[in-house]
Order: sequence, then structure tokens, then C-alpha cells
Amino acid sequence: MLTSCGAPELPESPNYLDQMIWNFICGTKYTETALQHLTVTFLRRSDAAQKSYVLARSHLQKYVDGLPKDTHLGLYWSALMQFEHCIAATWQAIELYREMSLVLVGNREKVFTPGDGSDLESINHLNNVLKHFSFDQAKKSSTPMWITNDGLASVEKSVSFVDLQLNVISLSEMARTMAIELPHQARERARNKLIGHP
Repeated sequence: MLTSCGAPELPESPNYLDQMIWNFICGTKYTETALQHLTVTFLRRSDAAQKSYVLARSHLQKYVDGLPKDTHLGLYWSALMQFEHCIAATWQAIELYREMSLVLVGNREKVFTPGDGSDLESINHLNNVLKHFSFDQAKKSSTPMWITNDGLASVEKSVSFVDLQLNVISLSEMARTMAIELPHQARERARNKLIGHP
């Protein structure tokens, strides 16, 4: 059933984690220590989601390139493992973002409503299926999630590769804001304060 690689390429993204660490070394830090730790962890998870997606797509492309003559199941399993890592890292980053919003504004941002059929609901569902795959489930199916031509699926829900890719890109954009824009704004405010500007 799997005959093509429907996962779009992921645009290359700078290493925002290194930029954030450099900001901390240079003295640009958040007033809340908890927020600083959450941000670094968010950047690590965002980076992990990107790297896992790229590796998964590479393995999947090699797998389908060999079809129908060669069926290198090792490539399929490698692709699936990396997509599992991508789903987990993506959801962890989203949860970290929600925790940061709690620290910043006093409430966790709601990212989906149960039953809304959104891509984030599907990513959350796949993450839970992967995390809670039980012995009883393993007796019925060798894997809680599998790859289709268009995306990743479980018994109940699926997420398209396009939606997964867009969410990983969104995490990268959020990482840029946290590592580049916010510290730059903080430096500007501090500089203006020193020279007497509002």
C-alpha cells in the first residue's frame, strides 16, 4: 500500500538553540528563571522535531525509491522510528509552549478542542497512542502508528505529512521569535533606558 513518499521537504532552519545559549552568555536573560529553562527545552524539542522529520523523510524516500524491486524493510522501520520521534518532539514542544504561556500571561493557551478534527488534535492523539502502547495492543498490532502515502495513521486518527511539516515549520518560527526577536527587543529596551529614551 505504501508506494510513494508524500512527505514534503523541510526548509533548512538556523540553529536557534545555539543563538539562545549565546544570548544567555552575553547577558540577555529572562527575568523568570523558569521561563529561561522552558525556552531552552522548547528549542531543544523544536530542533529534535526538525531533525527527526528530515531523517524520517530521507529513509522513507530511500524505501520507496527501491520499490517494487527491492523492499528494504529496515528503511521503512527507520523512517517510522524517526516519524515517531518527530511526533513526540512536536507535541512536547507544543506543551512547553503552553507552559510558557502560563508563566507569561497566567493561563495555558488552548491549542485544540477535543473532537475538532484539527491537525493538533491528531498529533496529540498519535503521541498518546505511541506513549501508551500496551502489551495487549502489541498482541493485536505490531505498531501503534504506520506510514501511508499521505501521512501517518493509527487505528483512529491520522495526520497528513503536509500538516506535520507545517507544524514543524511553525515550531521553528516560534524558536526564531524566542531566540532572536525577543532578546533583540530586550536589548533595545535596555539600551533606550540607559540613554533616557522611553
